[in-house]
Amino acid sequence: MKDQIATALEDVSPSIARAVRAEGTTATSVDAAALGDWQVVDVLSREGAHPQRWFMGVKGEGSEVVVLSGFPERWSRVAEGAQVTSADQAVELATVRADATRDMTKGYTRIEAVDDIRFLPKPSPEQTDRIAAITRDHDVAPAKATGQGPWEVRLWTVTDGDLVRHDVRVATDGSITDTPEVVERDLPVPVAR
Repeated sequence: MKDQIATALEDVSPSIARAVRAEGTTATSVDAAALGDWQVVDVLSREGAHPQRWFMGVKGEGSEVVVLSGFPERWSRVAEGAQVTSADQAVELATVRADATRDMTKGYTRIEAVDDIRFLPKPSPEQTDRIAAITRDHDVAPAKATGQGPWEVRLWTVTDGDLVRHDVRVATDGSITDTPEVVERDLPVPVAR
């Protein structure tokens, strides 16, 4: 699959095509049962000083490739032909889209509980109080869909040190509307470099 992806990207992004072809690069399909002719692929290149990662939409055996990372507006292309038929598929698609279209230049972790937040190992007394308040005030839970289609899915992320609640609407055709809200800024977490 790497060769097909690289070939499709040669004219659009020669640097990404080279990274995809490199020996240390892996391409792993991501589960997204509701997608039609498209699949989402997690591409990780370990070449060079710093690993690089992209999520891509791949149609068929690579006849078309769309780089999704940092481009949430491209999701509609990958969702062509999708059929979301259950709440479980809605959750799966919402989480795949959140991970795949995120800005790879920002720190990002999708979380299912406040305990998933990697707080500073030795917080100050003020930071300890803030961590306790965050734990008490925010009901962070695993993604769950409500409705019968379209579905409403709530996701949580830590993005560039902020706690973000995502209220996501997943339609039966795979189209997704994400309404993110920063609920806590500047969490006491290690600074990503």
